[in-house]
Amino acid sequence: MTLISLQHDIASILNADEWLLIHHVSALAENIGDIEQEIAAAIGKAGIVAIIVTPEFKPELQDGTELAGTAALRIMFYEQPLINRSRAGYITALAAAEHVMQLSLTWPATTVEMLQQAPVDDDQGGLSVELSLQVHIVHNPTQ
Repeated sequence: MTLISLQHDIASILNADEWLLIHHVSALAENIGDIEQEIAAAIGKAGIVAIIVTPEFKPELQDGTELAGTAALRIMFYEQPLINRSRAGYITALAAAEHVMQLSLTWPATTVEMLQQAPVDDDQGGLSVELSLQVHIVHNPTQ
């Protein structure tokens, strides 16, 4: 598994989750073509988006060409309340993050580290919620 494949796997899981689908929360892997355009499209559509990033990998065991270790997995929820909360049946970024935190308890080798909400310094009154997870993986760039 690579950090890029981990991002895409988590995005696929979240984009298949019925509860998130009902509430129009799109999940995007950070390592896609034009991430800024994808984020803007998701925000324009529903006012809320989840972005999956893998900012760090700490090797713990090396065996030949494979490394076993811990990948930092961050799922960043961004919400523009004026857009999101004007829709019927909306959910907040915090509610979406809490739902995904519960989902992550069923993911193999995954540990919840933190859930943190903060205002975003933009002209839209945005909010962000960061769900920090640790995932133990075998990093193999040929997979």
